[in-house]
Amino acid sequence: MGLKRRGWLVWITLLALVVTVNCVRWSELFQYGENAGDRLLDPGNDQTQELPLDKSMYFYDGSFDSVYINTNGFVATAEPTAESEYLGKMPASFGMIAALVGDLDTSDGVGKVYYRQDASPALLLRVAEHVTRAFPQDEEAVPVHAVVVTWENVAPHEAPSRGDGPSRTRNTFQLVVASMETASYAILLYPAEGMQFLSTPVGGASEPCQAGFSKGLVKGWFWRATQGPYYRITTRDEASVRELSEATNSGMRGVWVYEIGTYPFFAAVAPVR
Repeated sequence: MGLKRRGWLVWITLLALVVTVNCVRWSELFQYGENAGDRLLDPGNDQTQELPLDKSMYFYDGSFDSVYINTNGFVATAEPTAESEYLGKMPASFGMIAALVGDLDTSDGVGKVYYRQDASPALLLRVAEHVTRAFPQDEEAVPVHAVVVTWENVAPHEAPSRGDGPSRTRNTFQLVVASMETASYAILLYPAEGMQFLSTPVGGASEPCQAGFSKGLVKGWFWRATQGPYYRITTRDEASVRELSEATNSGMRGVWVYEIGTYPFFAAVAPVR
């Protein structure tokens, strides 16, 4: 085979890969905002709001009837501790679904955190498509409930300085926790055009943002609390944060899907099998 022909075959193969694995765009996030019926988290830094659930969420081997939405890029299964106890010290001591944890801020009125629970047929159909694409060998996905949390234009929390304002770097990302009758999944979406920073200041240093899942502390021998299981999507390397919008485990770059809990038995957080 001639070099020219082989060269064309290489380019055709690469083009096919690009076409097959598309990047998620901002416009392809699950619908959010006031028109979607979202509630708005109070502006500020390290704000938390409890959300009672219409359908229990499974996380590791537990079942939860409420979750806690936090400015800093996560959803918790218990009221979070002070941010000084988990920023730069992951995994957290409490149950955490970390979409992109960092010291984040919405106090300038530009960044916002939207959240809602949703059981509309249109949304559940999209959820099922994501789960089925990620887990094609599993039984048909039949979601009955979802929690949608969107961090839009959130900025790193920094000491005020001249020039702060709309020009600050900002991130936009989304977490959908979808529950079936006996299982829950996390769908994480990171549009490339919405990811402008990879680290935030923590304790005088720059710490990469982190994504993953932590069960929190569990009681061991003699009721002594020890760190429970956790799963890291990112590492302490900024390159792993950048890959959130450039890579995938589910067939579309910027989209990551994980099984995070099942009933009555659960082994471990699982990406695509």
